[in-house]
Amino acid sequence: MNYLFYLAIFVISYSLTELVRCYAVGYLMDKPNERSSHTVPTPRGGGLAIVLGVYLGLILSPEKIFSETPLWGMLGAIPVIVISWVDDHRHVPVVYRLGMQALGAIWLIRCCLWDLLTYHAHQSALIALLPGILLMVLIVWIINLYNFMDGIDTLAGLEFCSLAIAVLFILLALNRIQGHEADETVHLVLLAFAATAGFLVVNWPPARIFMGDVGSNFLGYLLVVIAIKTLHQHQLGLSTWLILPAVFWLDASVTLLRRIMTDQPFYKAHRTHAYQQAARFFASHKKVSLGIALINVLYLMPLAILAEIHAHLQVIFVGLAYIPLLYLVIHFRAGLMLERDV
Repeated sequence: MNYLFYLAIFVISYSLTELVRCYAVGYLMDKPNERSSHTVPTPRGGGLAIVLGVYLGLILSPEKIFSETPLWGMLGAIPVIVISWVDDHRHVPVVYRLGMQALGAIWLIRCCLWDLLTYHAHQSALIALLPGILLMVLIVWIINLYNFMDGIDTLAGLEFCSLAIAVLFILLALNRIQGHEADETVHLVLLAFAATAGFLVVNWPPARIFMGDVGSNFLGYLLVVIAIKTLHQHQLGLSTWLILPAVFWLDASVTLLRRIMTDQPFYKAHRTHAYQQAARFFASHKKVSLGIALINVLYLMPLAILAEIHAHLQVIFVGLAYIPLLYLVIHFRAGLMLERDV
């Protein structure tokens, strides 16, 4: 495995982040308001460096990662990237954002999953349409989930990196047990990790640049591609993909449901996610982001490994992942407005 290549991607991503920051200081300043978790104007849009680092790595990779069919789905990220970059510059109506995200999701489904859907629907495209639509909605939700959870310094990037570490550990362990060499999935995850880690150097608290929609939406899409690839090739089970992102799943979902149930404008920016409440409680973005990363690696990763080994008990391990985290999300009042915000 050519680790020097991934080190080069890390350095390139870091350098590109600094370049984007120079541009963003003049054109993409995120000014604090009553819904912000930061207190000083900070440039945004640094996630563009992650995007460029990943695509550059896909093109130049000596492992020929792009030769694998599921990875052609990465082209579907382009409309998501474009609309997100525009949105970082000026507000884009939600219908246009969702439309472009749906377009990217449709490409991914058509490219990577349509044959599977029509096979299980006995070759009928009409019968496969309903699960296809449901998959599109799920993919769009995951894309936006990363955007929702990108509200404090380094959280979204560190979450992705910690998930990448967990997926790499599990894949490498399984490959070793089965006597296989590192495959294209391992190389893709390493590439995504290197590009995101390079950005995190500049995004580390106190952040000198924010990821912006272009980065958070892209990471959500990239996570879907990696998940589809591992599921498509029977490398990881569905339970692993339910367990590893459990913190983000629960915080975003509980927050959204509570805001809907309490008649809050759930579609508007806010600061009522559990991680935002926790950041105010601990008076630290770094503690919360590192805490979530440690939960992913030290708690959720072992549960995912056990679910892979003992498939007949995977429901139990999923429950063990979600129940304590649900308590934490509720404890930190996810979705509930602060008294001073009422």
